[in-house]
Amino acid sequence: MFFRKIIFFLIAILFLPPCWVITKILMKEVYLKASGLPFDFSPLGRDFENTLLFSGALLFFLSYRFFKFEFLYIFLHEFTHLVFGILFFKKIIRFKVSKLKGEVVLSGTNPVILLAPYFFPLSTFILLLAGFLVWNFFKYIFIWYFTITLVGFSLMLHIVMTLKSLMVRQTDIKTNGYFFSLVIIYFLSVSLITGIIILLLKGHLETISFFRFLFVEIKNNFFIIQNILFN
Repeated sequence: MFFRKIIFFLIAILFLPPCWVITKILMKEVYLKASGLPFDFSPLGRDFENTLLFSGALLFFLSYRFFKFEFLYIFLHEFTHLVFGILFFKKIIRFKVSKLKGEVVLSGTNPVILLAPYFFPLSTFILLLAGFLVWNFFKYIFIWYFTITLVGFSLMLHIVMTLKSLMVRQTDIKTNGYFFSLVIIYFLSVSLITGIIILLLKGHLETISFFRFLFVEIKNNFFIIQNILFN
């Protein structure tokens, strides 16, 4: 167990440069969005989609004053464990969710299964897939606009409830070590959320370019570290 935690600690150290890279990219995207907001608002274009996304996020905060979404988040949390368990060919032994807590027992586990609910916004991906299929079938643009609003809501739900859950001691986090878990959660969460936002507002080609750019930036950062350490 001690040797395993040492290995995970070293892996987390290696992920610090990628965390810095994705933070820079996110800050740049936010700055460009904020500084490039147009005064001549377009009612049915990218400006409108941008507004819908942020409206969905705002709707979550307004709803959160009256509904804490505890049961919904617990269900999504445990269901994400279950989905990733299936992806890793684990047998489902027990799945239980209540208002106060949830439990998934699998035939085996690994760091990805344990940390998946913290970095993977499952509800957002389900909404994206369902919205795209329905919109593609009916060819009605307002279905897609409604999907964007729901995505904004679900992303904010994931972010807020994940941060809230991380403030309490979590067995999932403790098992892999706090440093390793938090570094991996941060990197994957920010990467996926940024990718989703770019996909919605700029399209799939820009999303592919984003992940390519992220990979190149990470590689360059590792080369810089290598030169500092060994030259």
